[in-house]
Amino acid sequence: MPILPEPSLLSVKLCLAGLVSAILGLGGAMGMDYYDRTFRTSSEVAKFLELPVLGSLPLIGQDASSQRENITL
Repeated sequence: MPILPEPSLLSVKLCLAGLVSAILGLGGAMGMDYYDRTFRTSSEVAKFLELPVLGSLPLIGQDASSQRENITL
């Protein structure tokens, strides 16, 4: 029987699990954003195709006003 109690490694394991999950979550989100091939603005379309954008569909919904402010031509 030991004289001193053995230290519990539960807190170390929880910290490592949290760190690994945060790294994997951020890495996965960044990877999905990097490989996303969709166009978000008309300026991205004009830059990629090297042609002027003749028309676009309006944004509909609650986020339309905040997204419209971010679009610059």
